[in-house]
Amino acid sequence: MNEKSRSSTQRDRSAILADIVTIGLSIRGSITQKRRKLADGTERIYHQLQYWSEGKNHTIHIPDDLVDKFMAAVAERDILDGLVEELSDRDTQAVLSRREGKKKQQK
Repeated sequence: MNEKSRSSTQRDRSAILADIVTIGLSIRGSITQKRRKLADGTERIYHQLQYWSEGKNHTIHIPDDLVDKFMAAVAERDILDGLVEELSDRDTQAVLSRREGKKKQQK
C-alpha cells in the first residue's frame, strides 16, 4: 500500500481505541501440540503455551479443558497487536502533520 492510499483510508484514533476496548482475554505466545505414546500404545496430545519473557522462552502446560480458551486468547492477542500497530501509525502521522515547517538551513 502506498503512502497516499494509506492516509486516505486511515481510521480515526477514537475508532481504533474503541476496537481495542472490545478485545477480551489476550495472551502472548503460541500454542504447540506435543504427541506422546502411552504405555498401552495409544497416543495422547498435550498442548503447551510458549512465550518469550525477560530474555527467556517459557512453556506452560495447558489443561485439556482450557485449550479452546487459550487458543481464542492467543488469536485476540494477534488482533490487539494489529490494532496497536495501526494506532501507532495513526499517531505518527498525526504528529508529523502538526509540524510547523521545515527548519531553515543554516549558512
